[in-house]
Amino acid sequence: MKAWKFLLLLGSLCLFMPAVLAQTIKLEVVNGSGKGNFTPGTITDILANSEPPGQIFAGWTGDTTLVANPRERRTTLTIPTNAPNPMTVEATYRPFTPWQPTYELLGPTGETPVGYYFPPTGHRGVLMVFHGAGGGVTTALEAVENRLFMNDAIAAGFAIVASAGAFGDEKWDSTTPPATNKDYLAVQSVLRTLIFRGYMTAADPLYGMGISNGGAFTSYISYLNNYRAAALYISAGRNQVLESSTIPTVWMLARNDDVVGPEGNNQARNNYENLVRRGVPAALFSRPEQVVFPLRFARVPGLQPGDSFQIHQSLVTNEWIDADGFYIQPPGSPSWQFSIPGRFAADLTPIGDQLRVCYASHQFYSEGSSFVLDFFARFP
Repeated sequence: MKAWKFLLLLGSLCLFMPAVLAQTIKLEVVNGSGKGNFTPGTITDILANSEPPGQIFAGWTGDTTLVANPRERRTTLTIPTNAPNPMTVEATYRPFTPWQPTYELLGPTGETPVGYYFPPTGHRGVLMVFHGAGGGVTTALEAVENRLFMNDAIAAGFAIVASAGAFGDEKWDSTTPPATNKDYLAVQSVLRTLIFRGYMTAADPLYGMGISNGGAFTSYISYLNNYRAAALYISAGRNQVLESSTIPTVWMLARNDDVVGPEGNNQARNNYENLVRRGVPAALFSRPEQVVFPLRFARVPGLQPGDSFQIHQSLVTNEWIDADGFYIQPPGSPSWQFSIPGRFAADLTPIGDQLRVCYASHQFYSEGSSFVLDFFARFP
């Protein structure tokens, strides 16, 4: 090649390459967080705004070809190489009737706390909810992330029954044989009462959902009572039961779980693989870290968008959230609480819950609700 042609070609490439390297796509997020300018191939978080009163999240619309799950409030989006510029996604909502559970003491001795809700229009099945150690039926139904999941379950046609064990909010017994297992007998008594009252029938499909220690009990009782399917949150389940169980099971793990730990997450994967090898339907999801958007805390009842921005800014200023928007230290340390303005002192628990969700530590999370409910729907 002649020298002048080579120099001309080299000059053209030098002029052209910066334009290619600098190419960005503008992402607009309507009714949500995550907008910005991104290079094609970037995977970024998007988060729907909290639902307006009387509505529930319906899904993402717009340029959703590479949205990981358009039915989740928080999900990821991969910027396509051929994306329109700008590209737009929009969080949409649909009507939803507010609901309130009934709380009372049932069980063989009237000492078992129970919370339940049966949709007036009927139900496709009964979701049995078992709280974690140190939790309770109120937390299982009313904590922010739990409530979002329960809303989705009710919108999908499920009735909800959250039961504690025999004597309240203690750890579940998933080892004693059923004939003498007081927790198992308490739950059976609760169901008999609800059947007697006409809320449900003995033929209703039962689905189990257990959180942490309640996950081990869920694998135990779903096996004994032949539930249609089970979901184990931040729990490996009861290993000895899962070795022979034929109950379809989905595991919902957290990548940085500081209670179950890497060993527990590995055991959950082993239990999952065991079911798959035996031909039992199974699924597994491991929640990754999430961006803490400025509006993240607006899903906490009583906190307005401006409150959420102030809380977020306080965490950024005190270096609890990094430049990419991620919470950077294990939430087990209470030090972050000193960063929060004093007027939010009553909200520290739900704020901490949101940080634990975003850090992917040991905390129930509503992300993946459609994944779990779709899994349940496979087994009517």
